[in-house]
Amino acid sequence: MISEYIAQQEIHNRERELVTAAERRRVAAERAAAKNFNGDRLALMAHIARQARATRAVAHPAH
Repeated sequence: MISEYIAQQEIHNRERELVTAAERRRVAAERAAAKNFNGDRLALMAHIARQARATRAVAHPAH
């Protein structure tokens, strides 16, 4: 019973950490969009997608 309670608390703490990290990332993305893309979130997402594709192309070149 006590170990179940402790496990629940650990899960709750981990979820809170994940939510906090996600919120920090969201705020950083909002800041980047405002600074570099005049607040245009879609332009920021397109930029990130292009970077991801370029990274994959370098890591896994076509044969």
